[in-house]
Amino acid sequence: MVTIKKLQDSDIEAVVELFGSIVDELHSKAGGETKSQYKSTYSEERLKEDLKDRRRVHLLLKEDEKIAGFLFGWAKLGVGNIHWIGIDKAFRDKGYGRILLEEA
Repeated sequence: MVTIKKLQDSDIEAVVELFGSIVDELHSKAGGETKSQYKSTYSEERLKEDLKDRRRVHLLLKEDEKIAGFLFGWAKLGVGNIHWIGIDKAFRDKGYGRILLEEA
């Protein structure tokens, strides 16, 4: 069963870990400093602060209670911007990215 919900504080650690693994995958040929810079954009502390901002959108997609993906973005004055969509390798090719976009 697939569910989508707003990101909660209790999910942040696992989502940051998934975000980091996706950064590692996307930038596999880059050095550690480059990867660290990307990863620092969505640290646990940043996400905790972002959750307080009603303009921000943080969605979590789960399949059978396992975190399968996430979406980070914002919306203001009727305009939105998607910052990141990440789908765990084990859950790809199931249309989950599209589902997250439609929900956002």
